[in-house]
Amino acid sequence: MATPLRVLILEDQPDDAELIRRELRLAGFAIEAQCVDNEAAYLARLDTPPEVILSDYSMVDFNALRALSLLQARGLDIPFIVVSGGLNDVAAVECVKRGAADYLLKDRLSRLGPAVKRALDEKRLRDEARRAEAETLRQAARATSLLRVAAQLNTGLDLDAVLATVCAETACAFNVPIANVHLYDEKRDALYPAGSYGILPDQLRKLQPLPRAVYDAYAQQLGPVIVFPDARAVPDLPDPEWRAAADLRLLAIGGMWREGQLVGSLSIATQETRRFTDDELTLLRGLADQAALAISNALQHKRMERRLQESEALAAITQALNETLDLERILHMIVEAAQKIIPQVQRAVIHLLDEEKQALRPAAVVGQIEQLGRPDFSMRPGEGIAGQVIADGVVINVSDIRTEPRYLRLGRATHLRSLLVAPVQSGDRRLGTISVQSAAPNAFSSDDERLLAMLGVHAGLAIENARLYEDLEKALQYEKAARARLVQSEKLAAMGRLVASVAHELNNPLQAIQNALYLVKQDSQLDPQAREDLQVALIEADRMSDLISRLRETYRPAQAEQFKPESLNAIVEEVQKLISTHLRHGGVTFTFEPDPQIQPMPGIHDQLKQVILNLSLNAVEAMPSGGQLTIRTRYVEEVGHMLVKFTDTGAGIDPADLPNIFDPFFTTKESGTGLGLAITYDIVQRHGGRIDVESQVGQGTTFLVWLPVDKVPVTVQNSPVPSQS
Repeated sequence: MATPLRVLILEDQPDDAELIRRELRLAGFAIEAQCVDNEAAYLARLDTPPEVILSDYSMVDFNALRALSLLQARGLDIPFIVVSGGLNDVAAVECVKRGAADYLLKDRLSRLGPAVKRALDEKRLRDEARRAEAETLRQAARATSLLRVAAQLNTGLDLDAVLATVCAETACAFNVPIANVHLYDEKRDALYPAGSYGILPDQLRKLQPLPRAVYDAYAQQLGPVIVFPDARAVPDLPDPEWRAAADLRLLAIGGMWREGQLVGSLSIATQETRRFTDDELTLLRGLADQAALAISNALQHKRMERRLQESEALAAITQALNETLDLERILHMIVEAAQKIIPQVQRAVIHLLDEEKQALRPAAVVGQIEQLGRPDFSMRPGEGIAGQVIADGVVINVSDIRTEPRYLRLGRATHLRSLLVAPVQSGDRRLGTISVQSAAPNAFSSDDERLLAMLGVHAGLAIENARLYEDLEKALQYEKAARARLVQSEKLAAMGRLVASVAHELNNPLQAIQNALYLVKQDSQLDPQAREDLQVALIEADRMSDLISRLRETYRPAQAEQFKPESLNAIVEEVQKLISTHLRHGGVTFTFEPDPQIQPMPGIHDQLKQVILNLSLNAVEAMPSGGQLTIRTRYVEEVGHMLVKFTDTGAGIDPADLPNIFDPFFTTKESGTGLGLAITYDIVQRHGGRIDVESQVGQGTTFLVWLPVDKVPVTVQNSPVPSQS
């Protein structure tokens, strides 16, 4: 049977070319011959390389040595035989030196067949040697890869470095463009991309996980190394669009197992259309086994480092809980710990729940604060991811918020993908949420969920501690204020009894004096000067009688029928008219800023007028060189009280005197009686209100009178009003 042979003949004599064809047929070849006689045609035929080249030594426009040079420049190993009509020994040797397989004369063409066969045999031997050498190099590279991966077992505990080495050495061993490692996440029951050679990190993070069920099904069907001749045609593998765009054909996946547990998978992929040999599949299994051991060790080391970080962070937070009640500092420590320990976190936030308004408000933020969005947002338990966490007290891990229907898009951080949210709680009470976000999808693991839940508990403890301390502080302040009011009430009650007794004792002799003066006034023989002096005495006696009456009235228990609707604005305007001369002489500018919307309130007109008059005169006396007195009225709906605010620009009150200013007979003025503020305090208390004072030495004083609008006090003993200052 004739042997097929593709031959290229370089000959410019057609008859000689035909003789060569005939001789080859006689030698048993079924030839497919092409004949050229110039360089251009020769180069064109090399694009489809023949199996052998037969060339005349010298032609009109071409020659054998030039043809040999061009062949070698192309890097082609094709048997080249020189067939010439006349070739001396020097030329023949030169041809062989240049790479010719043989040479013969045209008058001895009978040697052509054996020469071609010998040249083809030598070519086959060279090809086999090259293949053997290449295989030897591949085996050496594979052995080197195994050794390098094995070396990671002893020297490498950094997971990222181990993954990079495994992927790079695997790609090198198989001479493929892509090698990937997927790690198994038991909680999500899937294999997630963790490292790659040939795929950029940003693209790798976008790849979807391989469900464990899909992997197990193919492993059971195809064996421990899963081979897909054309990965584009496998429908249930993730990321079909990416595989198609990358034109991936041959794909092999080897499972990484450690002590019977799936660690992950090691895969290789290429655009080539070929088959993996049994040796290659065995090598992939070996690399996967070595990688499983190295990665398991690195993972264990990483888990130990993670536990150490968590312990240190939680210990620091616990210490802070014991040492300080600074809630802002502790919450900031907690979100900083979340960002530091959990990988790939771009933002960590604690939101606290306003139970009355059902709104979450950020209390501590680290990371991309400018992209947080609105400072608060309304929500209801069960609404959105945060709402569900608040309602159910569960941790929610969202692999990609872009495909999560429960996610409420209220912020501007559109590039963030993964979201992990845990409740901030104390016992069964939900106080808010702690959340972390990442720009990478599938960023958070079960370990991250566990840590965030613990941090949520610590945040709950911090909040409860702060609230307990705040409640205790308020209770202590309330008790202190109540005690002070009680002491003040006792003082005023004692003063009231004293004043009533003194007034009673003074009233009888005063009446006798008034009667005697009246009788003297009836004497018609009094001279004008005596009558004038007598009139002065009568006027002063009447004034003293009126003062005694007002004192007795002030300290007489008030009755409900005495309280009438009174306009505070109108009373202030009355007092302004009374003290206008006093203001002008003292160089004091008076400003009244009334609230036109306030309604009349229950009160005793003369007593309320006395309060405003006393506080106004006190303010004027505190500014002997002139100044500014401002009175403001307004209704404070939150506490249901009227507020009258007196602000002066005087010298202020010494902090040491502030606790005593409402005590009877306490005064810092040379001519003062110490009764003005005591009486003012008593009247305000009789109206069910309270009076607060704020003062800074050298800057002025503000008195705040709070009066209820919805109750009518009927006795001196009134329930104290909680302080709002």
